[in-house]
Amino acid sequence: MVVNQKLNIDRNTLKCFRATLHHIEKDGLAGKQWGQSPDLLKAIEGFANFVVMVNPDKGNQYLEQVQRIKKKYGPRKR
Repeated sequence: MVVNQKLNIDRNTLKCFRATLHHIEKDGLAGKQWGQSPDLLKAIEGFANFVVMVNPDKGNQYLEQVQRIKKKYGPRKR
């Protein structure tokens, strides 16, 4: 967390998160990691929700991207 003019999340952390989302969308879930969670989809969704709490504009963009990823790579319904 960074507190300057307003509360925000560290720029490098957001850059890494954005890159992770891009790579997941492009190449799939295999070999990707975010945080310590064994469930990558839950980890990226949780972090995107955290970003929404701190910075709703950026966070909502990430949540939309996470929803696309979940739709594409989430558990298949039978």
